[in-house]
Amino acid sequence: MTAVNNSKAARPVTLARLARAARLAGHSAITQKPTLLVFDHGSIATTTIEPDEGDPESPEYIVTTTHHTPLSFDALRDAAELVNDWNHDCLTPTLVLNFDSTDEVGIAGTTVIDGRQGMTDEQLVAAADQAIDNASAFVHKLVERFPTVTLTPPVTLRDEGLASEPDDAFDNQAYAVDTDRIAASLASIGIDKLQRTDATEGKAIYAWINEVLFAFVLDNGPSLVVKGHWDPDLPGSEFLRAFLVCNDFNRMSDSPVAYCHSNVDGLQIRLDLAVTVAAGMTDRQLRSTLGTALKTMLHGVDHISKEVSGQSPVSWP
Repeated sequence: MTAVNNSKAARPVTLARLARAARLAGHSAITQKPTLLVFDHGSIATTTIEPDEGDPESPEYIVTTTHHTPLSFDALRDAAELVNDWNHDCLTPTLVLNFDSTDEVGIAGTTVIDGRQGMTDEQLVAAADQAIDNASAFVHKLVERFPTVTLTPPVTLRDEGLASEPDDAFDNQAYAVDTDRIAASLASIGIDKLQRTDATEGKAIYAWINEVLFAFVLDNGPSLVVKGHWDPDLPGSEFLRAFLVCNDFNRMSDSPVAYCHSNVDGLQIRLDLAVTVAAGMTDRQLRSTLGTALKTMLHGVDHISKEVSGQSPVSWP
């Protein structure tokens, strides 16, 4: 197994390291506070990075993109289609439709940077770059779909500085992620009945877990994408109801993303969780990512299916 050429081993993720990683990727924050980074997208939207639930000790960081001017409530259906199409086609950010008032609609995008197993400098630069670039792509799509969005200036907060980077280091080396490592990691958590496709290139693995079909895919990002499938074969007329259930789930969950998918059999539900692997992953990171993905996606399928149909396909032990 060949190690990815990282300058350092995986070590704790801090906002100071994230700010530096973003700068190295070409993104400069307009605001830097001990628990908050803010990046602007012209005068249309802002992207923030902050610890999960505002806890400075949290190893998970939430990247949130919001536009400044709300959409008219008349745009609800079009906005719902934009959100579902994006979540269907794009890995990140996860889009959520917000309509807290009866006359305004908003769309927010969320990405999670998971530092629970530490990250190397290269991993952190790749994660920050992907999160902010994809946020920019969302803003571009928003303006393309709703060109009447009013331009308003972003709020610039006072820079209060960031804590210095820690010198602590984990004794973990990141290695390139391939399907052999994915299969070995799944086996380590008790999942060994796997089916591989595209054997020559070794790009995907499928497994039935608790009666739910999962796919583990390596795309050209490169990203590791875990996909959960629920096929209720709903009629197309059920789109808005199914979408709203997925939208509520996406609002409650940082990851994975749930969305509607149409095929010849009808309207289906998919859940995706994507993690960039351009800088490789340590064994602990890979095992943690897969375990977390399966747990949250099984609960997601269970919750969504019960809300939509009153019963769940998940077989709990």
